Amino acid sequence: MLLRSIQEFIACKRLLPGGARVLVGASGGMDSTVLVDALIRLGYGIEVAHVNYALRDGDSEADELLVRTMSQGYGVPCHVEYRNARDCARRLGISVQMAARDLRYEVFAELATRQDLAFVAVGHHADDQAETVLLNLSRGSGPEGLAGMPYRRALGGAALVRPLLRLSRSDIADYARHAGLQWREDKSNSDIRYRRVVVRSRVIPALSEVLGPRATDNIARSAELMREYVEAVFEPELREQFSRAAHGRKLNLKVLDALPEVWQRRMILEALRRWLPGAPASFADSVWSLLASQPGRRAEARAGTVWRGREVLRFDRSAEHDEGAEAWLNLGQTIDTPVGRLGVSLMDERPISLHSGTPAMVYADADQLKFPLLVRRWLPGDRMIPLGMTQARKVSDVLTDAKVRVGSRSKAQVVISGSEIVWLVCVRLSGSFRVCAGTRRVARFEVDALPGA
Repeated sequence: MLLRSIQEFIACKRLLPGGARVLVGASGGMDSTVLVDALIRLGYGIEVAHVNYALRDGDSEADELLVRTMSQGYGVPCHVEYRNARDCARRLGISVQMAARDLRYEVFAELATRQDLAFVAVGHHADDQAETVLLNLSRGSGPEGLAGMPYRRALGGAALVRPLLRLSRSDIADYARHAGLQWREDKSNSDIRYRRVVVRSRVIPALSEVLGPRATDNIARSAELMREYVEAVFEPELREQFSRAAHGRKLNLKVLDALPEVWQRRMILEALRRWLPGAPASFADSVWSLLASQPGRRAEARAGTVWRGREVLRFDRSAEHDEGAEAWLNLGQTIDTPVGRLGVSLMDERPISLHSGTPAMVYADADQLKFPLLVRRWLPGDRMIPLGMTQARKVSDVLTDAKVRVGSRSKAQVVISGSEIVWLVCVRLSGSFRVCAGTRRVARFEVDALPGA
């Protein structure tokens, strides 16, 4: 019954094509162990990935041994990688749990690229989803946060999928027991120093007691409905509204005035995310108040200053570097840029070779692109995962490695989808948007001149 539910969810959300090769993240815990067993039973060719963070002394080694033994029993490849989460957390100034999460997905992306696997599967389930939604709700999240974890998203050059997202923890536990599976419990899952553990051990039981045993399932179901709305309606509308209001790091006041207040605030949040990264979300309230102010007023944050002009809100970064003009690029359109006329088109069929023979033309997975695309000059701090590499690198380093002339670097352009760089024009494509085995539609980027020519 559970296998059928997983199979129906995979088919409904188009998570995996039949018989696909999948990299499965396995911690040694119950959820990922069930995921490995279920995908094998459903006929998928899997490889197992385990990350040892050396956080729990002998427990970390016992987890690794269990994953290796399990993989050997199934006769599937097992990849174990070692990362120091404490050092990473100290270096980046983040929590150990956040560092471990980032390292885990970094390893999965690297392994998927190395093994030429188009899909990575992880074992998050409905209870995890409910916890995520409640935590996001406590932070004052908008629609994207209330949509919880997506059942599918890009991860490097692969697609990260969550086939268990509709199943409850109790359903998964029943499956594990009936199948006679072995797993280990992570002691940190009961450590109430972590907010998620408090939500899991105290908040959700209280909700279930008051609202009924299906409260968790219903929260997860609401997240799924919100995710469908966000992806089908909200995100396309946001891109459309923002492209109408935004012109070169300015928001048109006439366009903003015609929008409901909720969209005015969302346009401002999007502008801050794109143009003043690092500005706190609360700064959006100060910027929104400028709409009712006189021209010449401003709102200031460490990330930059927003000025109220007669016709626009202007977003100025604190850094001295000026990224210059920006432009929006839609499918089937061409625009003028400092490096030539740039266009993107949908191909009628997959090209015979992905090597165009010229840096002025690249192919990308069209279904991973979120139109309209933003085209602008690169900024200090911009990062991307260059095709053929496994970790994000600074664009400045990519330019150096490519031996782009110093005099030409200042006008180098990037094409951006959402918040990710797709192409450092005429230099390097991002591996996150590469054409792979699972690609259904191919987009072709082409520019009529090379930088430094």
